[in-house]
Amino acid sequence: MRLDIKNKSFGADVVLENVLLEIPAGQTVALTGPSGIGKSTMMRIVAGLDTEFTGRVEGAGRIGIVFQEPTLLPWRSVLENITLTTGCDAARVSALLERVGLQDKAASFPNELSLGQQRRVALARALSARPDTLILDEAFASLDKETAGRMRELTRGIIRDGGFRTILVTHDLEEAVDLADRVVVLGGSPARLRLDYQLGDAPTNTQAEAHLRALRSQLGEGSPIPGSN
Repeated sequence: MRLDIKNKSFGADVVLENVLLEIPAGQTVALTGPSGIGKSTMMRIVAGLDTEFTGRVEGAGRIGIVFQEPTLLPWRSVLENITLTTGCDAARVSALLERVGLQDKAASFPNELSLGQQRRVALARALSARPDTLILDEAFASLDKETAGRMRELTRGIIRDGGFRTILVTHDLEEAVDLADRVVVLGGSPARLRLDYQLGDAPTNTQAEAHLRALRSQLGEGSPIPGSN
């Protein structure tokens, strides 16, 4: 996939400029940077939800996306939330729900589920599209530490087995190092690619700590991403 954003503006406010990013199939890239820098805007462009920009997106293929909020239809069951919105057949939905640990929740409604379970439904829905590119836009936000950890472990296995490219939008460097092969950082105004850091294969705990130290050193002392929250 090749993303070339020459300019993205909202009125007179230039948000993204000269952003060039290439992501091969099978790679997981964590996109991070300060809150409000344009990460979600960039992912909406990749997903084809925002076409009002100067530049091109090539080779993304089929897109599956998990938004910051589960965005489930409250008046539809879990099964219907996936089949009606994606056209996926019930047998595949059943297999996906089993993969995300919700095999007994097909007939449940969103308000009967915890937030963590709703996020799992959203993940199953994204996977039902058989994506070439999976976008996780702050998919673990608002979860308590224990639930977020379980979601990360589940997601790690799905990414490993899926064969698709994954773009993980996050402001959490530990999350980025935990899940990604590569960390890309947006910065500046308008935002540009500030850092492209290669992690490679899944690091050991010691290697992960070393990566975090190196990233924090390159980005400056203080919070993991200066200006983040």
